[in-house]
Amino acid sequence: MLCELEIRNFAVIEAARLEFGAGLNILSGETGSGKSLIVDAIEAALGGRVSSELVRSGAEKAWVTAVFSELPVQTAELLLALGLEPEADGVLVVNREIEARGRSLGRLNGRVVPLSSLREVTASLVDLYGQHEHQSLLRADRQLELLDAFAAEAVAAREAVAVLNRRLREIRAALGGLADEREAARREEIWSYQLEEIGRADPRPGEDLELEDRREILLHREKLLVLGQRAYDLLYGGNGAALDGMGVALKALEEAAGLDPHLQVPARDLRGCLEEAKEVARDLSRYLETVEADPGELERVEERLEGLRELKRKYGAGLAEVLAYREKTAADLACLREKQEQAGEWREEERRVENALMKAAAELSARRRQAAGELSVAVEAELESLGMGQAIFRVEVSAGATERTDRVEFLLGANVGETARPLAKVASGGELSRVMLAIRTVCSRPAAPAGLPTLVFDEVDAGLGGKAASKLADKLKGAAASVQVLAVTHLPQVAVAGERHFLLEKGTEDGRTVAGVKLLQGEERALEIARMLAGETGAKALDHARELLDRGMAG
Repeated sequence: MLCELEIRNFAVIEAARLEFGAGLNILSGETGSGKSLIVDAIEAALGGRVSSELVRSGAEKAWVTAVFSELPVQTAELLLALGLEPEADGVLVVNREIEARGRSLGRLNGRVVPLSSLREVTASLVDLYGQHEHQSLLRADRQLELLDAFAAEAVAAREAVAVLNRRLREIRAALGGLADEREAARREEIWSYQLEEIGRADPRPGEDLELEDRREILLHREKLLVLGQRAYDLLYGGNGAALDGMGVALKALEEAAGLDPHLQVPARDLRGCLEEAKEVARDLSRYLETVEADPGELERVEERLEGLRELKRKYGAGLAEVLAYREKTAADLACLREKQEQAGEWREEERRVENALMKAAAELSARRRQAAGELSVAVEAELESLGMGQAIFRVEVSAGATERTDRVEFLLGANVGETARPLAKVASGGELSRVMLAIRTVCSRPAAPAGLPTLVFDEVDAGLGGKAASKLADKLKGAAASVQVLAVTHLPQVAVAGERHFLLEKGTEDGRTVAGVKLLQGEERALEIARMLAGETGAKALDHARELLDRGMAG
């Protein structure tokens, strides 16, 4: 709800402050008093296009500040998205600053924001009907919302379609995060081959180093055999072998140690040397057996080394890295296969959700098409009571960009013989105001939308009088039962229906034209109603005005 509007140096308004209330707020004044400037100021606060020529002559800047309370949920969400929150008392302060040199600045709760953000946040707060930009009725999405609100159960059906649409997007996003079938198959084939290749080789950590050592031995086999055999023969295997001589020497030393205890230690040391020499001889014997291995071993070692080198070339610098690669690839392959199974489940759910969505969308579309005809007839009847008896109003529902969306368009033929055409192309400000008022009246049943918190009507009473004026007043008051309404009017029948009445006056101060605004109360309001009735404030006009006010307040 628009609680307060403060204006400074805006055209002929030097300073004005209006405190609006819930229900119907009336703005009246003589022709040329500047009534529409209030609407222009509201539009400026909402981020509409403004000219620097609106800055009061001699001033550097113009300011418009609008204070809103009881913010819709979507407005609060948009504020949070911008890093802002409502004030402590739950209000939003919107400020627009217009410089005479052409620069324009917007603020939300004191923080400077781009005008696009200002427009986005305030779009759900106010709707203007007249010669203004902020007319949601001209937007296809708003027309769709109004039709859905009118159609029985369409709002719930639309939410069901939205839920299915969101789920379908989630599923497709999940599928998009998985590799496509061809890519998955390619990866599975490559990883399976790599695991098989490493598995066939089945390398052991350090095996390549062991084989390199063995290869060196096999390459020098002949020389090692000759040298090893010679050492073995000299030590143990031939005539005059060292071990034989050491055995004779030990026997002699042990016999001598029996005679002289001092020789026991040398005898013991020699016995140790003899045992060590025997162990060396045994080691040499075993070594010579290994060197005398299969002559084809060298070829096999070379082949194995080449195979291991190929693995290292493909999968890692060493066998430890090759084995780590095998472990990782096995895990990746298992994960891929799990995702492939998951993708199958996602695709199955995608088919189920898509079928359910198509069915729900078809049901919603059918409800909309039925409601479109009913809404057309109902609005036409309301327009007749608002002085547009020759008007043709149509609601067209057609297929949108995809098979699951509908496109709704409101068409109007305002005059006899005119073909109904889109509202944006044919409706004047006053006609657009009456169409919206007619829709609000038709949608006054419980299923109707709450709509925007504040509706501003300018020129809605253009060309009306008599019974049509009274019916217009009733409809404005009816609309104001669920939303705040501001109406610029010249009709006394409309003015007396308001809970609050503001008067726009224009005068001269210090040789300059100045427009002011004041809230009328008591006899002041009766005087304004009298002026609107008869153009003067004589006794008869005042009596008639009081009578109208009493009736309007009682109604």
